[in-house]
Amino acid sequence: MRRGGGSDGLVHGGQQAWLARQLARAGDRWVLVVTHQPLTNSVGGSGLLAVLDRHPRVVGVLSGHTHENRIERATVRAAATG
Repeated sequence: MRRGGGSDGLVHGGQQAWLARQLARAGDRWVLVVTHQPLTNSVGGSGLLAVLDRHPRVVGVLSGHTHENRIERATVRAAATG
């Protein structure tokens, strides 16, 4: 909850670790992540985006909230290891 107001998203402590665990559980399945708030506009969203960028099986992130139809290509994709 954002008691100070505003409509941007807010990533709570522990969500980054939770996401990393869920991605690890996905194994070799392809992953599509869906959020209401765009992570680019969310406080703490950059940490989640970094986790997603490092995972080789994430094919995309769909977000709502803005009511805009827009496709953005990730500019940085970390090299897969292992």
